[in-house]
Amino acid sequence: MRGILIAGALAFLLSFFLTPLFIKFLARRGYGQQIRDDGPKTHHVKRGTPTMGGAIALRRDDVGHLSIGARANFALINAPSYIHLAYRPGVPLISTTWKDGNVIFTKGDIA
Repeated sequence: MRGILIAGALAFLLSFFLTPLFIKFLARRGYGQQIRDDGPKTHHVKRGTPTMGGAIALRRDDVGHLSIGARANFALINAPSYIHLAYRPGVPLISTTWKDGNVIFTKGDIA
């Protein structure tokens, strides 16, 4: 138990102190958030701030983006909101599922 607490505290301290340095390093290298000119003026202060996405943290450049020809894994929900998944258990709300850009399930298919 003591080892877990020490590891957690060490991880917190390292991330708390090293993350600002890492952000400055990325900003110097030109990695940063693009802000459109027609967006809210309050967002302009974020221009150039590096985003710290989970995919980047895991050094994965093949996930977490939308582009032509990119693979896609997602499900189309036949409900007004995703929250219906929790409030309507047992009701089949998934109408279509894609994996690697291909339809693998359509409502009415028997798996």
